[in-house]
Amino acid sequence: MHQGSLVRLVPIERRHFAKSLEWLKDTTVTEYLPVSETVDIHKEISSLEHLLKSDFARGFAVETLEGEHIGNGVLHHIDFRNKRAEFSGLLGETSFWGKGYAVEATALVLETAFEKLGLNKVYCRISVDNMRAQEFSKKMGFTQEGVLRQEVLKNEEFVDFGIYSLLAEEYFRLKGTLGSLASGKD
Repeated sequence: MHQGSLVRLVPIERRHFAKSLEWLKDTTVTEYLPVSETVDIHKEISSLEHLLKSDFARGFAVETLEGEHIGNGVLHHIDFRNKRAEFSGLLGETSFWGKGYAVEATALVLETAFEKLGLNKVYCRISVDNMRAQEFSKKMGFTQEGVLRQEVLKNEEFVDFGIYSLLAEEYFRLKGTLGSLASGKD
């Protein structure tokens, strides 16, 4: 378990699946995510099961200190040779948006990536239409590297995604500020 002042990260388990699937059905939560309008329960459960077994992914449930499951953070495609991974995060409980929970959860996942796994680079993909997530990633120290054109087919339209990254040297330089950001809003 990895804990901050607002949230703790615990390895994702089957007990977290129901809530995770519920969030994927909420269009407010998934508006900009690369998921289809109709959730394929079997496919999503298979993806979650993969997190439990994979040596190349780390899935975390984000819980309040009282134990309420409010989101997930995942390091995908962990490449130990090149020391990089893709990050995705979801704060599914919208009542926790804008209160520092996502900042702290993201900081804890980044701490795992850089300090425990020894990675050099963490990257994420964000819809070019998702201004809030773009600002959030910049606040967390990520830099936009470019745009993946027509990356995802969403609602019968292709959507461009920006690719953002944070290097280990940047993380360690920003580490003190990342922790203090949680007291602000995300």
